[in-house]
Amino acid sequence: MKSNAVLIDRNGRAKIADFGLSRFTNIGKSARKSFATFNDSDNTIDPLDSMFAEMTGLQGSVLWMAPEIDSGNLHSKAKYGFSVDVYSYAIVLFELITTRLPWEEVQQFVCTRVAEKVKNGQRPTIFPNEIEIAKKYGNVLLELMYVCWSQNPLERPTFVNILSKLRTVDVIINVMKSDHERRASS
Repeated sequence: MKSNAVLIDRNGRAKIADFGLSRFTNIGKSARKSFATFNDSDNTIDPLDSMFAEMTGLQGSVLWMAPEIDSGNLHSKAKYGFSVDVYSYAIVLFELITTRLPWEEVQQFVCTRVAEKVKNGQRPTIFPNEIEIAKKYGNVLLELMYVCWSQNPLERPTFVNILSKLRTVDVIINVMKSDHERRASS
């Protein structure tokens, strides 16, 4: 997933497109259950071996690539799950929050430099003014971004949990809109 693969329909809903590099897996029903592997009672993710599939290492765009993907070897095989999409989603959130491409601070966007930084736990730079602007709308997007780009894939939330958090943002936006409309009408 990357930002230029997210399209907005006429109703303002985001749609994911460009599955050209996607790889279909044999995990069948486990894929549908992937959204239910987060245990709300103790805030843990149930690590299911069936949730991981053997994938080709170098697939996708390095700027949005999770640290567990071996971006240095085209012929490598790695086991990883749906949490790589959650990591990529965090990078898309970074773009929404900062209105910048990820890793602009890396000279010449050298892919190996970016992949190395990600594997070492570094993330794109967020400037203090960008954090302050994001906080005006609540910390939800910032918090989501931070947890979604966790180095450990098992610490990343599922998309069901992400959706639940985003509903909070939707509530905040609706309150702000009605407050703005009320002020405008008085």
